[in-house]
Amino acid sequence: MLVALDRDGVRVEAGRHLAGEDFRCAACGWSVCLKRGRVKVAHFAHLPGASCCESAGESLEHMRAKALLAQRFRAEGYGVVLEESHPRQRRRIDVAVTLAGRRGPVRIAVEVQDSAISVEEVKRRTVADRRSGFLATVWVFTTGRVRRAKGAFPGAERRLPEEMRYLTNRWKVPLHLLDVRRETLMLMRATEASRPETTHYDQDGDEHWHPGRALRSTRRIYLGGGEFRLIPARGPYAKSGQPDWTAAFAPAPRLDCPWRLTVRSRDADQPVAESLTCPPVDYDALLGLSAKGRAGQSIRLDHLSTGRSWELAPPRHAGDAGEREQLWRWRPLA
Repeated sequence: MLVALDRDGVRVEAGRHLAGEDFRCAACGWSVCLKRGRVKVAHFAHLPGASCCESAGESLEHMRAKALLAQRFRAEGYGVVLEESHPRQRRRIDVAVTLAGRRGPVRIAVEVQDSAISVEEVKRRTVADRRSGFLATVWVFTTGRVRRAKGAFPGAERRLPEEMRYLTNRWKVPLHLLDVRRETLMLMRATEASRPETTHYDQDGDEHWHPGRALRSTRRIYLGGGEFRLIPARGPYAKSGQPDWTAAFAPAPRLDCPWRLTVRSRDADQPVAESLTCPPVDYDALLGLSAKGRAGQSIRLDHLSTGRSWELAPPRHAGDAGEREQLWRWRPLA
């Protein structure tokens, strides 16, 4: 946990320079010790004998994400409370944010999710936060939850966890992905993926028809950059006398040429960079790049708004001589 009480009962954060050694857990009152390090994020840990479970199961990535969000929200001028407890609702808000609204201050609960969670628990926490006075609950997923989605090109199909599918269907806003290591935020739109109707012939020569269908857990995903700035948004089910509010992170300014292609040759001293409006993924573009790759040139593609990068790599399996020329493929960089 990132917050504890000092000897005077005042809430203090582990990430700030603290003096003294007498700290207690804000939930159970048990003594805790402050742990600092260059690798791990500064945090409090219960001393032996504690039975408190409020911060049990938190990963290092989870704590780093909370600390990063609190830092960025404060830079935006928001009021921030780390790990705000609401015992009546059995809730501890990861980051409680207060921002100025038209009719006064607006409170937003920001919840970091680094592991799987059921849809029922997502609904319960959202309702509990509203009862505690929050306008909306914003869910932020670490990129470890959708690791394969980070290297996907626009429109690629990926399987999404059930809670992510629920959130994008319920609120009609992009999903929020936090890359803690790069300290960047990505917004992911997930649209429906479908299969067209098909036919096939059996061994007797009879034709069988299969209707088109929408895939259940697979979505087409589109990733863009985001800013650490919250925007309240009206939900799709708002009615007269029945408000339906959510909140989302603001999208980063759209770039005219968000892609950069860099070709480095063995003979040239400086690499050659080119700005692109879309990624080179069609057959003709990859055919020319494959020839450069076979000639010993290294080719890198960067998405400037999200900080993602790929390198052109040989195909995994060589085809038969009669097949079309084997194209190299884009391999995501860590």
